[in-house]
Amino acid sequence: MFINVLRREGRAYLFLLYLLLIKRNADNWNGRLLKHTSLSELARHHIFPKEYLERELSIDNPDDREVLINNLGNITFIHKDINSEIGGDKPPEYYISEYIDSAKKHFIPTDRNMWKLDQYQTFLEYRIREIYSVGKGVFGEIFE
Repeated sequence: MFINVLRREGRAYLFLLYLLLIKRNADNWNGRLLKHTSLSELARHHIFPKEYLERELSIDNPDDREVLINNLGNITFIHKDINSEIGGDKPPEYYISEYIDSAKKHFIPTDRNMWKLDQYQTFLEYRIREIYSVGKGVFGEIFE
């Protein structure tokens, strides 16, 4: 699925992601379950940071680049303070291991090789496949 989930047509996917994270008892990477965290305390977190990808991806078409950056496979919900701590240009290979117990419930692979830029496409595909699989288990026919 390659659509910009931060635009209107993609927001329903973000909502479904949020629901699936709640069903998985995912936390906000600050130790508190998402279902007990106010929406105002959450940030949409780019796992591969937006600034980093804008600098590193060699894609000429700005729309294609935006879809790859704001892809469902690259976004999750974490506490806004953690999002600020991580910063905007630190690739996941430098910070995910610190949050790995939480990250696993956010469909983030534990294979460190997938946290590198040269595996970004594989990372997106893995995460979307995992989200879809859990979604199908939870919501059945909606994901057919």
